[in-house]
Amino acid sequence: LTLERDVSCVQNPMVGTEFESLDLAEPQLGSHWPNPPRQRVLVLGAGVSGIEAARAAASRGHEVEIWEQSDRVGGQIHLAVAAPDKEDVRPVWTNRWDQLPALGVRVRTSLTATADAIRSFAPDHILVATGARPRPFSLPGGAAPIQAWDVIADPARIAEGSSVVVIGGGIVGLEVADMLILRRCRVTILEAGAAIAPQMARNNRTDLELRLRAAGVALHTSVNDIRREDTRLVFTAAGETQAIDDPSTIIAAIGAIANRDVLSVIEATKIPFTLVGDANVPGDFLTCLRDSWMAGTAIGLPYRAAT
Repeated sequence: LTLERDVSCVQNPMVGTEFESLDLAEPQLGSHWPNPPRQRVLVLGAGVSGIEAARAAASRGHEVEIWEQSDRVGGQIHLAVAAPDKEDVRPVWTNRWDQLPALGVRVRTSLTATADAIRSFAPDHILVATGARPRPFSLPGGAAPIQAWDVIADPARIAEGSSVVVIGGGIVGLEVADMLILRRCRVTILEAGAAIAPQMARNNRTDLELRLRAAGVALHTSVNDIRREDTRLVFTAAGETQAIDDPSTIIAAIGAIANRDVLSVIEATKIPFTLVGDANVPGDFLTCLRDSWMAGTAIGLPYRAAT
């Protein structure tokens, strides 16, 4: 008998941490923790991690403002809900966003964080939630592939019925393939690891993989040495060299890298800061929300080294 020991919940990332040193998962709902001295907190980035960090900090009584460089809040949530059967993910965003007005959190968009602007705001602490960007992929013998995030944002850029190779069989790779089978594309997924999307929830992964296979998607694991040779895409899978003749489109879905472009600006101000969410370590909703909640909750608390 195998017991399911790893209980977690993306809507409440504190589920599963009950036996850790956490007195209360939602400080604003009770008085178990005394509020720390009120601080002025600036959050850079209005994606899911940014608003969770802001929500947690404001719940502790801090004065919090969020700056977003683009003209649209939400960050990657717009990509996360674009794939088929993903609309139920939206409350990860809305449940938190709807709490901000009552907590007095101000959100400003189309605002670039310069050193002068930050100094003028005079925060006591900065939470850096600037997210991540797609990891670039260089294809030997060919042009750089299209990034999966761009395809998820606009599937119409891929011609209907075309032959598509997705390099990367993680969550994003599977979801972009799921979108493209709706456009009658012939899709092949190449994954370097031994398994497809191992970080994905097992039930979701099973349903998605069955749907992809039923639609004729070819999934290859343990893939390496991907290269262009004339019109063919050549690769090695489980030690065997294979080729795909003249694919119309090659899409890269090999993960993300933290976007820390603003760090040099922040460091010039000499104001304390904390990296949160994908800007700290790119991950999924659960890891980003847990990280952001902890960072926002810790503002103003005395540091105590682990024993």
